[in-house]
Amino acid sequence: MCNCLINLCLCKFNFLFIVQGDFRKTSFPDESFSKVYAIEATCHADDLSKVYGEIYRVLKPGGVFACYEWIMTDKYDESDRYHRQIYRDILVSNW
Repeated sequence: MCNCLINLCLCKFNFLFIVQGDFRKTSFPDESFSKVYAIEATCHADDLSKVYGEIYRVLKPGGVFACYEWIMTDKYDESDRYHRQIYRDILVSNW
């Protein structure tokens, strides 16, 4: 089970609402956002299809989803000192 929670800041009519919840299943109506973003979050999900399915569900037609994640690929070489340094730098910058 994923224990990941999201904090959504919704700005509507000059009011800010913060909602915390499970990013695999939200209570928002279909097609309720024109823009959705995720920063270093979806990589913690136990089932990416649920997360991205939920993003797709709440996006309005023609909406935009922006995301970035730190990931390790099969090109990572543990024996390469430079690779290890990049990995450590990413970990340190995220704390």
